[in-house]
Amino acid sequence: MKPLDLNFKPSFILSAAIFLMSMMSSWIVYVVNLSLFIQCFSLLLIWLAAIYAIIKDGLLLFPWSLAKLHVNAKKQLSVIQKDGQVLNELSLKDDSIVTPLLTIVHFRLTHRSWFQQLFCQRLVILPDSVEAEEFRQLRVWMLWGQKNKQR
Repeated sequence: MKPLDLNFKPSFILSAAIFLMSMMSSWIVYVVNLSLFIQCFSLLLIWLAAIYAIIKDGLLLFPWSLAKLHVNAKKQLSVIQKDGQVLNELSLKDDSIVTPLLTIVHFRLTHRSWFQQLFCQRLVILPDSVEAEEFRQLRVWMLWGQKNKQR
């Protein structure tokens, strides 16, 4: 297998989806009969989480946003952040999702402390965030390139 490199660019679709989900969540909090303090606190949490997700995953503005994904000839996965930090020796988890419109790469850092291994990271990839051919190659690798794993 040839090495595969995906360079991510900001995703308008992901940013819009996060914004719309936040609007719907805000409307639900507003409609439910809660005290004013709980409503305001809930709305604050919803919008802080939405702004963080849009900036980190949709617009890729934080230094720790994931900027590149690399699969080498030995089928090993690595991710590069915008600040240049490389996360090597990642293991792809079985609950990753592969579809033509949405791919979620769910990976875990191997060789980390037990606390860090509790938290797995997900990379949401939509068609507007990568080149079409690279996106197709990644989906093929995730579906068929993992011969030693049962799907």
